[in-house]
Amino acid sequence: MMADYSQWLESLGPSVEDANFAAFLWIVFGLAIVVFGWLMADGDFAAMKELDDPKARKVMARAGVVIGLLAMLTGALVMVQGVRTRFDADMIRESSATFTERTERTFGVDHLRCADDCPDYELPDDGTAVTWLKGDRLVHGTLVIDGTMVGLAGPDGTLMKPEDK
Repeated sequence: MMADYSQWLESLGPSVEDANFAAFLWIVFGLAIVVFGWLMADGDFAAMKELDDPKARKVMARAGVVIGLLAMLTGALVMVQGVRTRFDADMIRESSATFTERTERTFGVDHLRCADDCPDYELPDDGTAVTWLKGDRLVHGTLVIDGTMVGLAGPDGTLMKPEDK
């Protein structure tokens, strides 16, 4: 039998990788627009050479630079929000049970150890080799992971029943 870990995963807080990537894209986008604006201001951009009015060229170039700087500022704000989100997530995780603690409690075992170290705040790979103590006996088994469902299989491959001790 398997246990649903979806609530535990949701309680850990949001991921910040998406915010970091979005910030990076905003900054690169803004930088590209700023460079485009400078090229227009110098008149080196081929499309701008056809524009006879130098005043209009400068206005368009300055608008491009301003828009680019605003895009870069947006990226910086997204990055600051990502740092704040990471801080909040770290605070939440400090008070949350780790994967090992949650699994020990759920399946009524002690001293659960993964062969390659269990991650603290995410699910390990399906089929990860584990050992644990059940009473005084050392048991070798595997973790069965299917989406957010987690199972603990003994040496014979039989899934243990969740106990929540």
